[in-house]
Amino acid sequence: MPVYTTENIETFEKIVRQMPQVMECYHLAGMVDYQLKVLVKDIKEYDNFLKSFAEIPMVKVHSSVVVLHDVKYSTAVPL
Repeated sequence: MPVYTTENIETFEKIVRQMPQVMECYHLAGMVDYQLKVLVKDIKEYDNFLKSFAEIPMVKVHSSVVVLHDVKYSTAVPL
């Protein structure tokens, strides 16, 4: 059964929209299908989040990175 179906995409996105830890979610083109920005209070909460995320039926592979600090962050658009 294919994992990448319209039904699975819609279901996954609905689940992610309901996860309070997810601040941003992007559907991507390329080797990775989605990128999530997650905000949690500590590494234990992050571990719990990853465990619950892995239980989503259509999630087959996931990897994560932890931001150590911002080097540059801006939302301003130069005009």
